[in-house]
Amino acid sequence: MRLPAECYRIHELLGTYLPSLRPPQHRGLARWVSGTLLAQSAGQNALISALAGVGPWHTVRQALREWLYDGADKAAPCAPQVAGAPCFVALLRWVLTWWQGQTLALAVDATAHQDRLVAFAFSVL
Repeated sequence: MRLPAECYRIHELLGTYLPSLRPPQHRGLARWVSGTLLAQSAGQNALISALAGVGPWHTVRQALREWLYDGADKAAPCAPQVAGAPCFVALLRWVLTWWQGQTLALAVDATAHQDRLVAFAFSVL
C-alpha cells in the first residue's frame, strides 16, 4: 500500500524528528497522522475514508490496525513494533520546536488497576 501524497511531508518530518524509528514504522505512523489530519478525526472509519485513494477499504483498515498490533501479533511477526516510551523524548523535543511561550503546561495522571498496576500518563497540554 503506497502512501498518499499528503503523507510524504509527514514521512519526512518523522524521519527528522523520530530517527530511531525504522522506515516501515515511519510509513505506518505517516498513514495514521495524515489520515487523522485529512479526516479531522482519529476514528478508524473516518481515517479509512480519508485515505480512500490508497487502496481498497479492507486493505487500508487492515494496514492501520496491523500497525498498532504487538510485534508477535502482526501478520509478519518480524515487522517492527513501535515502543511509545523511547519515542517520548523525541516527540517532546519536536513539540518544543513549535513552542513559543514561556511556560509549558504538563499533565500527569496516575490510574490504578486494582492494587496490582499503576499506569502513569504524562501529557503536554
